[in-house]
Order: sequence, then structure tokens, then C-alpha cells
Amino acid sequence: MIEVKEQKEEKEHGIKLPKNIRQIGNPSGDWKIYMEDYVYTYLHPTLEKEKQAKKVCILLGKAERDEKNYIFISGAIAVEPFKEVSALPQFTEEVWEYIYQQMKEYFGDLDIVGWSIETSFWPLHLVSEFENIHRRYFEGCEKVMLLNNGEEMEEKFYRLQNGNLVGWGGYYIYYEKNEPMQNFMVQQYQKSPTEEEKISASVGAISNYRALIKEKQDKTPQKSEHSILCAAGVLTAMAVCVIGISTINNYEKMSNMQDAIQVLSHSVETETPEGMVGTGTVTVENIESDIEPLTKAEDSMGQNSQGANVANSNQQQETIPEAQEQSVSQEQSLLGANNQQTATVTDATTPVEIQPVLTESETYLLQGYYIVQKGDSLALISQKIYQNVNKVPEICAKNGIADENTIYEGQKLLLP
Repeated sequence: MIEVKEQKEEKEHGIKLPKNIRQIGNPSGDWKIYMEDYVYTYLHPTLEKEKQAKKVCILLGKAERDEKNYIFISGAIAVEPFKEVSALPQFTEEVWEYIYQQMKEYFGDLDIVGWSIETSFWPLHLVSEFENIHRRYFEGCEKVMLLNNGEEMEEKFYRLQNGNLVGWGGYYIYYEKNEPMQNFMVQQYQKSPTEEEKISASVGAISNYRALIKEKQDKTPQKSEHSILCAAGVLTAMAVCVIGISTINNYEKMSNMQDAIQVLSHSVETETPEGMVGTGTVTVENIESDIEPLTKAEDSMGQNSQGANVANSNQQQETIPEAQEQSVSQEQSLLGANNQQTATVTDATTPVEIQPVLTESETYLLQGYYIVQKGDSLALISQKIYQNVNKVPEICAKNGIADENTIYEGQKLLLP
């Protein structure tokens, strides 16, 4: 649907035309249709109840002929009382009597120029039957038929031309003072109900009031239960959120701690303290001492001396027992010291493999990743690990980094 607002000259070919108009669709041909704005509003209601009441309307206005022909629609009357026979609208004598009565009361100087149908109330296969109704009751080239589908927002004018019903491409809506149509619309909206309608409305109001009271009584005990369930649901949702946030935080902390433990454990395995000889599994500590190993002669002399001491102790067993015990204790201590010194010397002379200590850059390369620290940049990290900045592009490619200046503290970077 095309809508174009425009202003036209006041007269065209001797016919006074509206000044302020709005174009609907694409009007063409020798006939032009102008519909007043109040009529357009009346024929396009928004409420379903009003659409039902206005599904068939009579269009009122004037037809002007000159070099070009014009139809001015300035009034409309919904058909009441309306009857349907065989699912099609029927214009009975009662219907025409009502239409002429309304025309005489509100539209005394207007003529019938056509009719309109709200097609959404009829099946599609019956739309073609409207042509027969139009030929029967609205014969003549000055009478139009408006098919309006409010659900699909589609409408189109039709007119008999050379015996055929021809569709019209568009029309104009004009804005002028239209008191007859305005008064008719006010009267329709303020129409007083009949006695039957009043009684029906009273019964309906009482029934609705009783239904509302009963519904309120039924919902009263459920309201408290509903409030409790809502509160429980809110508390449950809050608890789930708190647990989820705590779990995420703990997971991040555990992940960082695991990385730190791996770095420390790797450092402990690869580094050997000063003064220790590392073999990977066994560590031998060298202890400085002034004790020298005994020669064979000194060892035999010690044994002879020990034998002499034992003989003397046997001779003097009855007179000096305490001296004997002291001598034995001293001899045992001396033997234990000699054995320990011999073991130490033997172990010290055993050749062991010394493992080299890794540098910081070698440690990072061995573990395969680097944890970003505060103040780091990719250039500094490359210099620290590779002693040059040429590895920055490879680090970016390895970790999917688009901007080499965008890294954050604690980030884990895989090393190429």
C-alpha cells in the first residue's frame, strides 16, 4: 500500500477538488475516487466487535462527471439489521428501510455510490459471489465495491466497466470538515441500548460479579502457597549462583596453585644445593675431618695392644673390675670410630656423576610454558627466555594472540 501526502489545486476541469489529500496505492484511469477521512476511520475499526458490526456498509457521496470522472465518498452506514442467507449477505426490504432512514436523518443530500465488505468474515471461495450481489443491487459505472481485509491490511476498489468488474489501483483520502459523518459516528457510539440489552447486561454483570468473588475465594489460599514457592525459588537461585561463583573462584585458585607447584617441583628436581653432589636419586655429602686412615702396621699394633689389655685384665679381674670395664668401653669406641672413618673415606673416593644446574631460560623451555607476571610484555618474555625478541611472532601464533601488546598477568603462554 502506497501512501503519499500532497496538495492539489482547488479546481480541476471546473470541479472543486479537496486541497489536502493522501494517496493510497496508485490511482489511474479516467475515474478517481476520493474518500473523506472520517469515512476511512469508520470503515477501518480496530476492535473485533466493531469489525463484526461493520462487515457490510453502504457508501454515500456524489459522482461528478467532466473530462475526468470523480467519486467523492463522504458517508458510510453499517447495515442493520443484517441477515445472512446461504452464508452470503442479503439486502432485504428491512435493510433498505433502515438505510434510507439513516440517510434521511444524517445524510439528506448524499446518494448511494457503492458498498464495502470486510472479507475476513467470509471464506475465500465466496468472494467471487460478491460480484453477483454488486451487479444486482449496485448496477452502474458510478457505483463501487470496496473489498477490505483487516487481518491482512489489504483493500481494493472495484467498478463495472463495459460490463466487467474491474479493480482500481488506488484512491485518495481527503481532509475536510464533515459534520454529517461526525454526528453520525457520535450517535453510533452513544447509542442507547434496548430493554433486552439492558436486562442482558444486568444479568451478565451479576454473573461476572459472582464469578469474580468465587475466583477470588479460590485463589486466596493459593496465594500464600504461591508466595512461599516464589520465595523458595528465589533463595534456591541465589544459593546456586553463590555456589557457582565460589566454585569458579576456587577452580582458578587451584589451577594457579597447581602451576606454581609444578614449577617448584621441577626446580627442586633440577637444582642441587651448594656443597652437595647430585646424582638424580642419591646425594652424597662430603664432610671435612682431621681423621686419617690407619695403616696395616698400626692396625696390627692396636690389635696386639688390645690382646695385652685383655690379658692384664684377666690377671687383675679380682682387684680392679671397674678399670676393666672402662678399658673395654674405650676400645669399642675406638673400633667404631675407625670403621666409620673407613666407610666415609671409601664413599668419598667413589666417583659420582654431577648434574649441571639449569638456567632460568632453560627451566622455562624445559617445562614448555611461561606464566605472565606484572610488567611483562611479549618482547621482554622473548628476551628473557630466548635472549632476543625474534620469537615474539612465534609466541603469538602458538597462543592465538592477535595483538602482541595484549597480555594479562597470570596468563599461561605456551613456548615454541
